[in-house]
Amino acid sequence: MALKLQWLPFSLDVCRFPVEAELPDSIFKSPWFSICRTEVELSVVCLSQLQLQAPKVESGWVMFKIAGTLDFSLTGVLSGLTSSLAKEGISVLACSTFDTDYVLVKASEQELAHQVLASDGYEWSNAPLPSQAA
Repeated sequence: MALKLQWLPFSLDVCRFPVEAELPDSIFKSPWFSICRTEVELSVVCLSQLQLQAPKVESGWVMFKIAGTLDFSLTGVLSGLTSSLAKEGISVLACSTFDTDYVLVKASEQELAHQVLASDGYEWSNAPLPSQAA
């Protein structure tokens, strides 16, 4: 059974803050965000419209998710997706939650990513959205 993928209607930024930075409340009121803190950095993936003032910001990302809930016993899910995209030179950033995985690609490569994954047997529950990032 093929995995179903779904584009989400967000333009995203990937932001890098110093590890000790305090984040603005606007992030936590946003409909989608991901935060990862390590011993050397604080990374935030958030809606571009928030326009965070981070020392480093990489703009122009869009995202799709694996529709439904993934069981923790499943293996190779991200590997399959990222291998398909890597063959076409499409860089990704992955974010995982308890239930599923999200994959970010540059907006300029959204259509190609959609086509590549469809040709590799992945099913889309929606058509690619128009890129919202310039």
